[in-house]
Amino acid sequence: MTQQVDLRARHRLAPEQLRWTCDPSVFAFQTTAELKADEVIVGQDRAVRALGLGLTMNQPGYHIYVTGPVGTGRATYTRKQVQAVAATMPAPPDWCYVYNFQQPDQPVALSLSPGTGGAFRKEMAELVDELKDAIRKLLARRSWGLPFSGLPPELRRPPLVLQVNRLARSSLPRFQRRNGKRSRGAAGSLMRRSARH
Repeated sequence: MTQQVDLRARHRLAPEQLRWTCDPSVFAFQTTAELKADEVIVGQDRAVRALGLGLTMNQPGYHIYVTGPVGTGRATYTRKQVQAVAATMPAPPDWCYVYNFQQPDQPVALSLSPGTGGAFRKEMAELVDELKDAIRKLLARRSWGLPFSGLPPELRRPPLVLQVNRLARSSLPRFQRRNGKRSRGAAGSLMRRSARH
């Protein structure tokens, strides 16, 4: 029994040993109010360097994946760093994907000036409403039993299709004029394609 008492006595702690104290001289700040929570991730120097490197890579095909325990500030820190880098770069174009009637499984990508994507979406919604109204009016007043076989190929399409195409072709330039520039690239090819059909 005395041997057990000796083991306990050897490991017994004095009350002053039960309290840990921190030496304030190890810190480079006076109070924690001087620290900004989103500027540092404690113990993640390698991750911070990797994120910095990833954000400076200006090549396609590079991605950044951030993972870690919940509550460490990784998402806040990453978002702040990405926003800081993005603020130094020119605004990217707006990208819109529109239905491709010739190849339905391959949408057409339109690159628009920064900030004009919302206006384009609104214009297209208005165009759809105009087309619905035009189609409803045409169907109400026309008889569709006319034969088309004796007509030249460009006139063999029903008048409804021709009018819808004309309306669609006239709407895209209107959008372009409102947004200050003519379409190039994919939008222009969409216009040329619709003009042919």
